[in-house]
Amino acid sequence: MTNTSYAPIGRCLAVANEGRGMGRDHLGTAISISLGLALWTLPAAAQSPRDRAQSLLRDADAAIGRETIASAQEAIRVSRTALTLIAVRGSTPPAANSPELDRLIAGRAFLFTGMGYRILGQLDSTVHYVRRAIPLAHGVDDPSGEALALTELGTTLGNMGQRDSALVLLGRSLSLTESRLGPSEQIQVLLKYGVMLGNAGKSDSARALLVKGAQLAATQKDAVAYAHAHRYLAGGHGKAGRLDSALAYYRVAQTVFGAVKDSVGLSTVHSELSQLFHRLNLLDSALTYSGLAIDMQRSRSMFAALMNSFRGRAIIFTRKQQYDSAVANEREALVLAKRLRNSEAEAALESEIGINFAKLQPDSALVHARLALARTTAANTTSRAYALLALAIAHAGLQQRDSALLHGQAAAGIPRAGLSPEMLYQVIAVNAVVNYAVGNFAASSAYADTATALHSRIGRNAGSDFFRVAFGDNDATMYKMWTNSWVQLRSTLGERAVFRSAGRE
Repeated sequence: MTNTSYAPIGRCLAVANEGRGMGRDHLGTAISISLGLALWTLPAAAQSPRDRAQSLLRDADAAIGRETIASAQEAIRVSRTALTLIAVRGSTPPAANSPELDRLIAGRAFLFTGMGYRILGQLDSTVHYVRRAIPLAHGVDDPSGEALALTELGTTLGNMGQRDSALVLLGRSLSLTESRLGPSEQIQVLLKYGVMLGNAGKSDSARALLVKGAQLAATQKDAVAYAHAHRYLAGGHGKAGRLDSALAYYRVAQTVFGAVKDSVGLSTVHSELSQLFHRLNLLDSALTYSGLAIDMQRSRSMFAALMNSFRGRAIIFTRKQQYDSAVANEREALVLAKRLRNSEAEAALESEIGINFAKLQPDSALVHARLALARTTAANTTSRAYALLALAIAHAGLQQRDSALLHGQAAAGIPRAGLSPEMLYQVIAVNAVVNYAVGNFAASSAYADTATALHSRIGRNAGSDFFRVAFGDNDATMYKMWTNSWVQLRSTLGERAVFRSAGRE
């Protein structure tokens, strides 16, 4: 090994869910590169290629720590430049007989490149580069780089839905940090591992790891990690329906982030507090905290988090039946989705705008619903179902009965295995509403029967995802319409016929 050491600085940075319905955020950890010489004081011309590469990796490390779109792009750029200085092209690792320092530099450059892509939301590229960093770090006995790469890859795969692989990788990282590294490195893995276990439904194990992480953060005087541990503990209590406990943990995180002036962490807590107050049906408080989050996210160009905040804010306005305000926020989110080239979010937002416009301007609703459908593919069943429902609602608003029924039935024809229980409920419920609107009371009552039965199985705790919080809002409308459908059937078919059709006679 060379005498050049690379050691983690134990920095915890919150990254808002870069989308995926994302709720899905993760903790970013950057690495400080401790060079044996103060190379940054030398002119570039006086440095050797390897010295210059190491200096560039310092720049990449600092850029990753800023966690913005621009800084992520900078990290990728300078990491690639560092690779060219040691004659590495693309993502092909150096040969096994290359100098150790070259392999060490390449491993860290691949890692920083992958982390940059993670901030940009390009998770396939993150996996591609970080996978190349792990064997390089292991081969040159760089435990800090190996642990971070294992953690980064595990977290990324978890965010892509590959939880089993994620848990294996995070377990390996924790074993490595406990055996080879210090408490500050362990904190990072404990928190990420705890979050992933919570996402996998292993709440007790998750809580134990998060509590241990919080305790280590306190002993290490790592205020930011301590705040994140409380934020994650709050999320676990929220998923379990213990909303008062969740609020108490969020208050601790809010206080600590505010004290250390961590605007990224504070914006994330404000966003999650907005979700919590939304679940508590305190909609004005939810709007207040989403506004605070948006101000911070906008100032730091946190575009993906900002998009999600506008979408969540639109849902709150929809619940308040302030449809103009809902559409205004959805349009803000749509601009960001296009900037991020997030076609899935674009389609969903066009559907959401269409559904809200159905209450205001049915013609405009139809335009947006058609745009939503045009942006979907057959493989993306959720987006397609959402767009078809928006079209059904728009046509119903225009009194175009046949088209409303056609699109509602098309949504109902999507294979159920491809839809979440909540989306399936929405498909069935909209078909009940559309059939009721056009006077098909028998079909309406049948759809309503199925929807209410499904709703009772899903339950009120459908999850803490911001875009599922309003799941229970359809209760009153659905049950009222269900009752009215049977009343209408009774008036047209007679009481005995209705009882017979319901299987009660």
